[in-house]
Amino acid sequence: MVGRFESTAYDVVTAHKGRVVKMIGDEVMFVTSDVAVACDIALALRDRMADDERIVGVRGAIAKKADEVYRDLTPAEKTVARNVFVRLTALGEGVQDTRRRVVLTELVPSPDAAPLVEGVLQKLETARLVTAVREGEPNAAQPVTYVDVTHEALIREWQTLREWLSED
Repeated sequence: MVGRFESTAYDVVTAHKGRVVKMIGDEVMFVTSDVAVACDIALALRDRMADDERIVGVRGAIAKKADEVYRDLTPAEKTVARNVFVRLTALGEGVQDTRRRVVLTELVPSPDAAPLVEGVLQKLETARLVTAVREGEPNAAQPVTYVDVTHEALIREWQTLREWLSED
């Protein structure tokens, strides 16, 4: 499935004289020197992928996994999970909402909440819904941990998150 997406994305981008920079899951990053060509590439990718039921199935599977993980959380963990996903989403003004990378400390409302937040993040990371990455100098006393939604499709396809974003 991923191989098919990557192959199709590469073919579409290069056919328009673009260059693929990075591919992760169902996302492709590309560059081109012309804005109009970039728009053509984006539209061509959308058209080619829209009919592929397997890609739609992957997106649905991500949303289903999120529902399963959320269902198994305690009420307190559910509150934390909601806060995490809302904060990890950048709302688009006239464009699609997208993921937002945040520093772990931004997700912890108080020192007392740290164990609960870290426990929820561990569950979400184990389920591959979020990614946590530690960055910093090798000799730094406190490396910084960044948290991000693993798949953009989660933001677009998970109805529970869509409802939270509408409420907030």
